[in-house]
Amino acid sequence: MSRSFIFIAILTCFYIQAYPQHYDSFTIKEQFDGSSSLNWGEYATKDRQAIIKDGYLEIQNQIDTEAARIFVDLPIDPQKDFEISTILIPSDINDKNYFGMELDYNEDFEQIGFLLKENTLALTIASVIKQEIDIKLSKKQKNINLTISRIGDKYTITINNVEVWKFRRSFNFPKLSFITEGKTTLKVSELIISQ
Repeated sequence: MSRSFIFIAILTCFYIQAYPQHYDSFTIKEQFDGSSSLNWGEYATKDRQAIIKDGYLEIQNQIDTEAARIFVDLPIDPQKDFEISTILIPSDINDKNYFGMELDYNEDFEQIGFLLKENTLALTIASVIKQEIDIKLSKKQKNINLTISRIGDKYTITINNVEVWKFRRSFNFPKLSFITEGKTTLKVSELIISQ
C-alpha cells in the first residue's frame, strides 16, 4: 500500500468526522410519474379525490363549502433546516377559494398553512387565518412556484421566485398536505424537498 493512499484515506476519515452534516443532506424530487418515493395517502370518494395520474398529484373537490387535502409524511429531520418547493396548477385562480400547502401537522391539527388566492397569501394556524398579505396572481397564470425555506426558526416564503414573506416559528412534525377549497381541482406537477 502506498503512503499517498494511506494519507488520502486518513484525510477522508478526518473530513467525514469534521463535516458530517455534508453527508446528511439529501434532495427528493417528486414528479408524479409513477415512481413516487413518498407514501401519498391517495383516496377517492363521491365528493373528493386525491390521486396520482398523468404526471400530476391531482386533488379534486366537489363541495363548495369545504376543502380537500392529501397528506404525506416527509423524510426530514424537524430540527434541521430544509427547503420545500412545489409547482401548483389550480383549475381556477379567484378571490374566493384558497389553495396551497400546509406543514407541521400534529395530533391537534395545529398545522401552519401557506394558502393562496388571487390577491392574498394567508398564513394559517390550525386552519384559522392569522395573517394575510397582499399579492397578485394572474388568473391566466398556469404554474405557481411556491417555495418554503427554513433556516433555524426563520421561514422565507417565495412565490414565482419573488420573496413575499418572512416569519419565525418552530417546526416539530414533518407532515405536509396540499389543499384546495371549493369546487376546484389543484394539480401538483413537482415537489422538491431538500435538507
